[in-house]
Amino acid sequence: MPVYSIRGVDVDFPFDAYDCQITYMDRVLESLQQGKNALLESPTGTGKTLCLLCSALAWRRSFGEFLRGGGGGGGGGSQQPPYGSQPSGSQHLGDTASQSSRYPVIIYASRTHSQLRQVIKELKATSYRPKMSVLGSREQMCIHNEVSKLRGRAQNNACHYLCKKRWCRHQNSVTEYMRSNSELGSKPFDIEDLVDIGRTKGPCPYYISREVSKSVDILFAPYNYLIDPGNRRSLTGIPWDNAVLIFDEAHNLESICADAASFDLLPNNLTSCIAEAQECIQLCSVKRSIENSADKQFDPENYAILKALLMALEKKIGELVIDSKELGYTKPGSYIYEFLSELNITSETSKKLIDTIDGASLLLEEGNSAETGPKMKAKATFHVNECQQTSGDALKVLGRRFFLLPSHASAIPAHSPPTPAAAMPVYSIRGVDVDFPFDAYDCQITYMDRVLESLQQGKNALLESPTGTGKTLCLLCSALAWRRSFGEFLRGGGGGGGGGSQQPPYGSQPSGSQHLGDTASQSSRYPVIIYASRTHSQLRQVIKELKATSYRPKMSVLGSREQMCIHNEVSKLRGRAQNNACHYLCKKRWCRHQNSVTEYMRSNSELGSKPFDIEDLVDIGRTKGPCPYYISREVSKSVDILFAPYNYLIDPGNRRSLTGIPWDNAVLIFDEAHNLESICADAASFDLLPNNLTSCIAEAQECIQLCSVKRSIENSADKQFDPENYAILKALLMALEKKIGELVIDSKELGYTKPGSYIYEFLSELNITSETSKKLIDTIDGASLLLEEGNSAETGPKMKAKATVCRLETIRDILDIIFRGGGQNHAKYYRFHVNECQQTSGDALKVLGKASRTLSWWCFNPGLAMEEFLKLGVRSIILTSGTLSPLDSLAMELNM
Repeated sequence: MPVYSIRGVDVDFPFDAYDCQITYMDRVLESLQQGKNALLESPTGTGKTLCLLCSALAWRRSFGEFLRGGGGGGGGGSQQPPYGSQPSGSQHLGDTASQSSRYPVIIYASRTHSQLRQVIKELKATSYRPKMSVLGSREQMCIHNEVSKLRGRAQNNACHYLCKKRWCRHQNSVTEYMRSNSELGSKPFDIEDLVDIGRTKGPCPYYISREVSKSVDILFAPYNYLIDPGNRRSLTGIPWDNAVLIFDEAHNLESICADAASFDLLPNNLTSCIAEAQECIQLCSVKRSIENSADKQFDPENYAILKALLMALEKKIGELVIDSKELGYTKPGSYIYEFLSELNITSETSKKLIDTIDGASLLLEEGNSAETGPKMKAKATFHVNECQQTSGDALKVLGRRFFLLPSHASAIPAHSPPTPAAAMPVYSIRGVDVDFPFDAYDCQITYMDRVLESLQQGKNALLESPTGTGKTLCLLCSALAWRRSFGEFLRGGGGGGGGGSQQPPYGSQPSGSQHLGDTASQSSRYPVIIYASRTHSQLRQVIKELKATSYRPKMSVLGSREQMCIHNEVSKLRGRAQNNACHYLCKKRWCRHQNSVTEYMRSNSELGSKPFDIEDLVDIGRTKGPCPYYISREVSKSVDILFAPYNYLIDPGNRRSLTGIPWDNAVLIFDEAHNLESICADAASFDLLPNNLTSCIAEAQECIQLCSVKRSIENSADKQFDPENYAILKALLMALEKKIGELVIDSKELGYTKPGSYIYEFLSELNITSETSKKLIDTIDGASLLLEEGNSAETGPKMKAKATVCRLETIRDILDIIFRGGGQNHAKYYRFHVNECQQTSGDALKVLGKASRTLSWWCFNPGLAMEEFLKLGVRSIILTSGTLSPLDSLAMELNM
């Protein structure tokens, strides 16, 4: 690998670096060497992640070799004593950090685990092998049969309790595993790798990551581990005075920091706190009588004071005069001190309160040890917290752990434990019978009323409901009740005890194309609900909520090949390369997994009548053989409700694959829609990177050759395979590349900017217009077929899987965006921009000496993406989140 000397540091880089990459690494090293903070901006596709990793790790290595056998650029690593040779002490991160505190520690943070996974993948492409670890939540990593089913604080508390009692065999085996595998971390690993270790070998992935993290060169973590005070407290051993924090993808860091420094005290949370304080009073009394102890930490008087303060706080909040329900009650931030001082809560008294609460945590973890066991305790803690977080009721489960205080009986209805599904409460709302898993609060009934109003009247709706009020459950129950009012759920699925309309068994009619919805006409007389959220983990939680209801609609969930592919070769690819390889192998019938889908579906035609998730499909694929990706597509052809990520609806390319959906009878629900504006704007924009354009030219040239070979072999005059078409395409792309390079850019920082309508003038000089673009799109579609098939004399299933990439589809998407609807009115919401850039470091077709410029067309009106749904004639669009306000401006921005 090339080595660059930058500011006296030898930086190994996987490829020949461009000037802007060297400049970027120079700025990183300047910040690190001088101990300064830095804000670094670099356009997408410039390899900033790779530059960050290589420069930061080269700087770290300049202090000494990487820890425990890890090396970079061929160097060895400093050895650490084997795990277990010193007391393990607490399980908090960094208890042995003093071993390596003489060396700086790099903490690399990004917003999501999927982003961190990509960063770790980039690390694997370098020569650096630092000692590393990655942090994740118990939700991502727990493999305990009971605890893994819990969420949030319930899961954390159950884990703490079981570990304290040494009732978790997975955590108990961590020490022995680490003794035998002390080198873990010397090679890059991800959370999925740890989970695989846990499932195959037994040790807890969560605590393995903590143990490895005690002495590292670089630690990968989500933002919240650094920004959130509660999470940061668990990182007690980090040598902060010798740490470097890198926040990648930091464009949304302001809002995350603001959220972390803010709080919302919900009424159900406050009520739960009062109940917990009362329980602590009782536990203290029991503990003192049993142990005959006068320990001040367990003085019931402390918790009586805490309970009285919380009740006074609840009363004081209720006494505030709110003139407008819409505006609420607002004061300057400093008013909080005046407000709390009337309850004698000050800076000094708060210290005593915090000590009391810390003692309460210990008491509530231990509970009544005479009644608890590992399984019972995990479930008891779960019910309390789960109810707080999902259905909006802090005291749904009354009994062994909590009881309802008489003074609050009028404010909060007394509940017994959640009733079985068969006896769930039923609410008649707007003439629709809605089954709900619990006794609903007024705000939940109001929310469901608004959902039903939107659905019945075919109107769009923006619905805001605070976190913890059970909006997901309300959405599901009201929408599915409305759907059921048209007729029973499809193929054996029932809700509230009803049977389901039967569909012909899979395979009894021609399957046709594998696009979604080819048989949608079977059920088009019934509305289809499409439930979208931003990430798969959010959808997983929604499907979990569906399982808690009595509704059993016919359902399916969509995911990417990256999440679902189980083919040995194709599963290793990413993006378009993976999609094209899959298409090719399926077309040639070289994929045994896809070949077995038909037979599997004939034998399992009821699949979808019970809720399932992507992980369930992957398990089916790995144990039974059929392709999870195509199973989900087959089930999706006739459903009552379909779960999908945002991009399947908003991105034009993905939406084209949903060819069979009856849009005029579809309801779109966008959950967690607070960031929908930026997603819509991104979907309506494009960046044409120089390496993509170079690749497109190379592909056009390949198509010319393939056409000539095909014509000579088949002696065919098929116009679709006329090499002249691809010669014209290649010439146009080369002219476009030249024209971009000829633009005069006065400032590299500002680039070249024009109004959005300039794109038409710019392209018309190349004779690319609304009319000619249609011919170009047809040519590109033909190119995709040619490149998939390739030279059949030379290809085999394995070779083709690794070779297939079609960058020309990028040009197709760009033409669709520019000439959408054949008009130019949307251009007024765009900006034309060209900036100096370099090609991505991982591109196999980069050509030195070419103009390194990116052509961008940026959309500043997110409503353009939503207008596409209006053109499709969808029945209703519902956007919901905990924070959508101000609603009027959001409705205007999204053209709703």
